[in-house]
Amino acid sequence: MGYVFTCGYRRKDVIEQVTRPWTDEHGVLHRPLKHCTRSNTLWMVYQVGDEEPFIVCTLLRPGRGGTRGSEWGYKHMTESMGPNYYSCPVGYLDLAPEPEHEETFGSSDNWRAKVRRAYALSLTRGRANKAIRAYNRGTGTKEKYLAALAEYQEKVNEYYGHAVQITVKER
Repeated sequence: MGYVFTCGYRRKDVIEQVTRPWTDEHGVLHRPLKHCTRSNTLWMVYQVGDEEPFIVCTLLRPGRGGTRGSEWGYKHMTESMGPNYYSCPVGYLDLAPEPEHEETFGSSDNWRAKVRRAYALSLTRGRANKAIRAYNRGTGTKEKYLAALAEYQEKVNEYYGHAVQITVKER
């Protein structure tokens, strides 16, 4: 499926449109329980009527006018479609049960595991960057720097499923 573009809609207009609750022709309420953006990815925990909530990944994209133009579009993907995006807030995984559909394209538990690994990797990367900055400023020890780097290396290898070489220039 492609993107839906609306002439004159800026990025914030698209976000407002897709996060606004609405009622369909049968009187069923469609509403996001929570939403946030990570770059040009809008994450929502969405609920239709009294059904179980589910996770929606909405990709946002500028049209012909580029990011300064007045034409932005969006494309929805549910968790059951196996999106290749892993910046979903980890807390959203607890708000929506795993889909039980047989027609799930990607393994939902595999996707959720990748989201959790990406989150762990980002936390470890933050600690490693902090230790590297402190060491480079002369306020941190080489032991803390090397320990943080080793922890990050371990998480990177776990995330990618094989050994990845990280090279850091020392001062």
